Amino acid sequence: MSELVSSSITVSCLKCKIHHTHLILMLYNNLFQALAVNETWLPRCDHGQFFTGDFFTDNRVPYSTVFAGIPESYYNLFYKSRYAFHYIYEHISKEFDWYLKADDDTYVVVEHLRKYLSFLDPNKPYYLGYTLKPYLVSSFNQFYIWHFYKNENGYNAGGAGYVLSRAALKIFNEKLYINATLCPDDIYEDVGIGRCLASVGIFPHDTRNALGQNRFNTHTPSDIFHSRMNNPKYTYFVEHKVRFAIYNLIVLLLFCFIFYTFNHFYF
Repeated sequence: MSELVSSSITVSCLKCKIHHTHLILMLYNNLFQALAVNETWLPRCDHGQFFTGDFFTDNRVPYSTVFAGIPESYYNLFYKSRYAFHYIYEHISKEFDWYLKADDDTYVVVEHLRKYLSFLDPNKPYYLGYTLKPYLVSSFNQFYIWHFYKNENGYNAGGAGYVLSRAALKIFNEKLYINATLCPDDIYEDVGIGRCLASVGIFPHDTRNALGQNRFNTHTPSDIFHSRMNNPKYTYFVEHKVRFAIYNLIVLLLFCFIFYTFNHFYF
């Protein structure tokens, strides 16, 4: 997710030729970015609709004020994504094969996405994207004060965009959206969605091609064009187990020191 704040907009892209694909794009009240998306990759699908909490002054952008009344804050992005998936499932269509969420600065080569999805079964619970692993912050502590919740399967980065199959969206809405225990609120949108899905056994699918290259990525167009990210170390997130082990040890020692100091002074 972009960390530059504000209003979220969702764009849907329906009825692609190979599979019915519903695209959700989180924007940040930026009409120019909405116009750019609307004039580039969005028309490559047959229908587009932006969700927002505000009115647009340009009638070239089709939109609905689905998020009206939701406070504008970076920390509400998880809530908005969760509600967007729910709204689309309940009020637009639960029959599409694939549902994509992407940021306003993400460019999608729709033809490539369609081709890749054509080899997968939307009736299976797929969660597709650029995988970061193996650590998710536990719901017990979302501010990194205590410990990390270990999830060997990780989560998909919001900045690269991620896709849910029809089966995954059905499970999300019927089992997770209504259950705050399995799907607690989170200050990080992509981590939160990943944790929710992991609680029912839906983990990121390996989306790399036969050469180990990512189909989804978080790199800039310049980096991709000039092949600056072709080094194998960039093709998948590297697990830094030693680093996190040291971090956890330091946090534990700090906690013990604070606890000891508190007891020493007050008791």
